[in-house]
Amino acid sequence: IPSSALASLAVVPALCLAVAAIFGVLLAALMGWRSKMHRKKLDVNPEIITLHEETKTQKEVVILPEYRATPPRLLICYSGHDGPAHVKAVMQLGAFIQQHMATQVCMDLWDSLSIAEEGSMTWYCRKIRESDFILVICSRGHRQRHDTADPEVIHDDNLALMSNACSSDAIIQLIGEEVGLAKAQGEDLSKYMAAVFKYCKETDIPTELSLVSHYTLPQDLPLLFSHLHGVALHRPGGYLKINNITEEGFTTVPTGAALQLAIQEAGMMLSEKQQQTEDSSYCDRVDV
Repeated sequence: IPSSALASLAVVPALCLAVAAIFGVLLAALMGWRSKMHRKKLDVNPEIITLHEETKTQKEVVILPEYRATPPRLLICYSGHDGPAHVKAVMQLGAFIQQHMATQVCMDLWDSLSIAEEGSMTWYCRKIRESDFILVICSRGHRQRHDTADPEVIHDDNLALMSNACSSDAIIQLIGEEVGLAKAQGEDLSKYMAAVFKYCKETDIPTELSLVSHYTLPQDLPLLFSHLHGVALHRPGGYLKINNITEEGFTTVPTGAALQLAIQEAGMMLSEKQQQTEDSSYCDRVDV
């Protein structure tokens, strides 16, 4: 075999090795790129899955506890000292709870005939015993005595409102005694609740109700629903969301919009009344 042919044959293995090395490098680069794209997909997929699970969770049907054959009975108590605007807000709250929170609401203004027959305190004592829950809407009027009540309330044409203005202090004391007795006997206090509208303060809640659950309305409507029906708002992997009772969605229904408007009007009237009181006090100090 000529020497030139032998030299050519010796180059062939080297060329094969070089081609194999280049092919290996290209294959390794391709595998690395595919692995990187796969990792990128894995980084995105959990978010998509989580979003899908949250969307699915929001659409799940929540079954209320079966031990209660009828809607829970809720007694709403309030003070008439803060005027008709505050009472209107309480009435709108009762209408909203009864229509959109699967609850049977009882208020003195809705049962004036029975109050006229039994008397205010007798009626309240009976309703406190019969109700599953008691919600006290606290306001500045609970810090006042009936002898210093607003003349506009005392001379109002609505007899039920006058009765409430004169008996709200006694009712709060009665409920406070019930709470204290239940606490002393180690009983559950979930029957009793206190709430304030957003134009009131936590300090408006009487001392007698310091041991019970407190809510600020309307933003705590979901918490109130959870309390009334014994369902958890949060659970592993999901949460309960009812559009008509969320802080953003309750105004989409007519009774929710009326509640929002009544709360705004009551807040404006109370602010104006407070400003007038402060101006009057300032003028008295200047005169002195």
